[in-house]
Amino acid sequence: MPSSETDQNSERRDNSLFVANLTSHQGAILGYLHSLLPGDPEIADIAQRTSVLLWEKRHEFKEGSNFKAWAFSIAYWEARAWMTQTKRKSWLIFDDELVKKITTRSLTAADNSPASDHLDALRVCLGKLKESDRLVIMSHYQHGKSLSECSRILGRTRDALKMALFRLRAGLRRCIQAEITLQRNLS
Repeated sequence: MPSSETDQNSERRDNSLFVANLTSHQGAILGYLHSLLPGDPEIADIAQRTSVLLWEKRHEFKEGSNFKAWAFSIAYWEARAWMTQTKRKSWLIFDDELVKKITTRSLTAADNSPASDHLDALRVCLGKLKESDRLVIMSHYQHGKSLSECSRILGRTRDALKMALFRLRAGLRRCIQAEITLQRNLS
């Protein structure tokens, strides 16, 4: 077999392996982006740009190394670039320690675990919330602010915020249960 034909076959095999790797990690990459940019409506576009960039950089991937970690690093930089480009909300910032924790948990999480199903459903449900409701949830739970701090930041009374959180948690619980039921029925 001539060397150019051998090279073409090798290139096709490498491309097929890369596509298989990329396809099997798409859900994890999307979940990771949801962790970095919770509830953001542009995540699908960022994931698409990440996939294109991964394809363009496929020759840089070292066979036998951790594809998921490599893909996450590219997804991270795509998310940062997008936030810089669009000058996103000042309350959402990339804290290096938080990103390390998110990345470590995302890399070690089992993709098909029941917890993963619940997290996927939560991400979908957070995406369905109005921006103001998502801000209430994120301020209190993601950023760990007390009700008093959140009420001061958001300009709402503590009691109004407490009722809003109660209502939002109940709505998220119903939405998550519906999403999980839907996914199980589709499987």
